[in-house]
Formats: sequence, C-alpha cells, structure tokens
Amino acid sequence: MNHSRLRALVLLTAFACLALVAPAQSPRTQGPRPVKNEELRRELLHMLEEDQAVRAPSLEGRQPTEAEFRSMRERDEADTKRLTEIINKYGFPSVALVGIDATRAFVTMLLHSASLELQKRALPHVERAARRREIPPDDFAMLTDDVLANEHKPQLYGTNFKFVGGKLALDATYDLARLDERRRKLGMRPISEYAKLLAEMYKMPLDESSLLPARK
Repeated sequence: MNHSRLRALVLLTAFACLALVAPAQSPRTQGPRPVKNEELRRELLHMLEEDQAVRAPSLEGRQPTEAEFRSMRERDEADTKRLTEIINKYGFPSVALVGIDATRAFVTMLLHSASLELQKRALPHVERAARRREIPPDDFAMLTDDVLANEHKPQLYGTNFKFVGGKLALDATYDLARLDERRRKLGMRPISEYAKLLAEMYKMPLDESSLLPARK
C-alpha cells in the first residue's frame, strides 16, 4: 500500500469524523432551503453514495484489498470526469445552487480526485464558502492541505496523517508551532482533538510526538 493510498483513506476518515461531530464553527444552516438546481443536487448526492459505497472497507475499520482499491480508483476517475463537466457547465456548485449537502458532496469527491488542476480550480470557491460560513471551515482546510500535498509541499492545517511504525502520525506540516493558531482562526478544533478522532476511527495508537514542534 503506497503513501497516496493511505492519504486517500485518511481524507475519507477525516471527513467522516467531522460529519459525526459538529464543527467548532457551524455553517449558517437554519433548516432546508430551496435550491436553484434540484436535479444537480440529487445527482451529486447519488454520486456521493457510490463514492462512499466503494470505501466501505475503510469505514468498517479494515484494510481494503487490491481489488477494492482498484474499485476506488475507478470510481474516483469517473467522478473526476463528471465533476469537471459540472464545474464547466455550472461553475462551482454553491450552496445556493444545490444546497449544503450537495456542495459538501462535491467537496468530498474532490478530495478523492487525483486531478490537482480541478482541486486548484475549486479551491478559491471553497474558501469563499467557508469564509461566509456556508460550509464548515474543515472543508476548506482539507482541500488546501490536499492541494499542497499534491504539490509536494507541507500542509497548513494538519488534516492529513500517515502510518509510521504502526502508529498514526501527523504528515509534514508547515510551522507546526503555529498550527493550532491557524486552525483556531478558521474555527477548527485543536490538532490534538482532531488527531484523537482519527486514531479512534482507525483503531490505531497515535504518535503524539508528531504533533509537537521539533526541538531546536
């Protein structure tokens, strides 16, 4: 199992954790609101169901087989093609256009995409939606870290972890000493709390030393 596969699974788990526990800064949702494109909303939600179905092994807490990994890749490739068509035709599927559930479905599948071009194209729109509190700030943080990782750069918000020596460890992160400050400014919970959620979902010990700045 290579690093990119591990990272894809961590992204899924991170999103699952955040869906189960209310974010520190909740989006502005006051019950269902009419959307401009109900057909597109339904399509995105159906796509998300299929996206999650092929990831059932990781949600069940077991390591996927090679055949299951292949199904994930094929699903992600098909979704990337369709997400690109959607953004070309409608622009970024905003909350006003499709509703928060479908907008977040789009972001979830975007996180699983291998297309850096598509991720970078959507990032400014996701940032605006998060800044307006239309979607949780974690969505923007995960996509930002995803783009940086695909560019082989340290992440900013600590959303990506890796397996090292049988433990879950924080992936390379810029200016670790100020990580919680950056997370707090976005309205995210401390990295220690987030890391514990991931460790619980993976049922693996956490390398707590990876959360601490290196001593000089």
